[in-house]
Amino acid sequence: MKQNPHYRNLTEMETELTLEVRQLEAQILEKLEEIGAMRQAQKDSLRNYGDTVEGLGIHQLNESHRCIALAKTNIQQGIMWAVRATTLPDQIKAANDD
Repeated sequence: MKQNPHYRNLTEMETELTLEVRQLEAQILEKLEEIGAMRQAQKDSLRNYGDTVEGLGIHQLNESHRCIALAKTNIQQGIMWAVRATTLPDQIKAANDD
């Protein structure tokens, strides 16, 4: 397989760590989806049964969705930096640098 000229070869340890970090990202994002689904179900119940559900009002449930969106964004950014710290790519060459 031809190596991408813009990246260096990773050591076995770097490859393993990168995969582990990516697996952790997937697990965290999956949990955030579970939280979002739980809050959405509560929000749907609110529409049918009254002003609060399990002690939570609509404003709290809406805030939860905003928090989840921010968590996803920040987790993804953190993972990107963790992968970059692990892989330490060479300076990315511009397409016309060849």
